[in-house]
Amino acid sequence: KAIRLDGMKQTMPLRNKIQELRAQLHTLQTKEAVNLKKVNALIDQIGDLKTQIMKIRAAHRQQIRALLTEEQRIIFDSMPHGQHKPGHQRPFMRKGRMQ
Repeated sequence: KAIRLDGMKQTMPLRNKIQELRAQLHTLQTKEAVNLKKVNALIDQIGDLKTQIMKIRAAHRQQIRALLTEEQRIIFDSMPHGQHKPGHQRPFMRKGRMQ
């Protein structure tokens, strides 16, 4: 739990910043005169933050793997990233639902 909590603490500010940048991006893209230079700069910032999050998650995953037995690692490695419990899909990913 401590590893998971640490990962969440590290990624939360980055995810919040991504949400802020996406809102700014939406505002820029819906203006009458779109400034593509600013739009592209925001897209680059969002991409950089996503890269940071992916690196944190990769390190977090390796910390967890280091604690597991060989058998547990095989099971852990066979599970999709971010969805380790069957039936715990995000609502928008459920079959037949669209948002």
